[in-house]
Amino acid sequence: MKSQARKAITLLTICVVGFVLGFWAWRHRDQWSKQSLQPLRPENVPPNLGLDVEGVNGLVIRAHGKKQWELTAKKIRISRDRSLIQVEELTKAVYYREGKPILTLAAKHLRFNSESRNLEISGGVSIQTIHSLNITTSYVRWIAAEKKILCPRGASASVKGLVFKTSLVIFFPETNRLDCPRSVRAVFGRGGFMQADRLTADVATETVDLIGNIFCRARVGRLKMPFSL
Repeated sequence: MKSQARKAITLLTICVVGFVLGFWAWRHRDQWSKQSLQPLRPENVPPNLGLDVEGVNGLVIRAHGKKQWELTAKKIRISRDRSLIQVEELTKAVYYREGKPILTLAAKHLRFNSESRNLEISGGVSIQTIHSLNITTSYVRWIAAEKKILCPRGASASVKGLVFKTSLVIFFPETNRLDCPRSVRAVFGRGGFMQADRLTADVATETVDLIGNIFCRARVGRLKMPFSL
């Protein structure tokens, strides 16, 4: 009898405790709900919310329905509103004209604004065109409205055998026109160089013009590299 009484008391105690805990939880349910559903303040929202994609091959940027750029990269990050694409370790960006690739570009970082359609490319940027124009620089902007590549932080470039450095390079891939509107220093041979106020070129015809205050120095002689104009 005593054993049965103890079991009954134990069972009753468990039921009472369970009822009390359940009632307490029910009374506080609204408070917990409010605490868990409080929105994050703007300053506390993680900046990287959006879509991250690893190993991207063939991301296409179009202009007027036609493929203009095609990107290959190790990682891209797309903002929540899809207005900004951030690319890391850009293996290759290809520019197309009338459906044909005419320019390739590689860099560490690329940012695309879907509203302006502009690109910002930085970090060890290298550009090669089908007409043997090569450009190395730290920062490039693609101005979509004018279809031009802008290198505003200085660049080293070459057209065939002519190598030159300048502080500003502008290239129009649609017309193959290269413009260096600031002082240019072109080097050749062993120690030869030319300086001018400006350089323009048509990379398709491999025609280069040096304009304004031209200065030239060359080493010539039997044992030196020949110099010719």
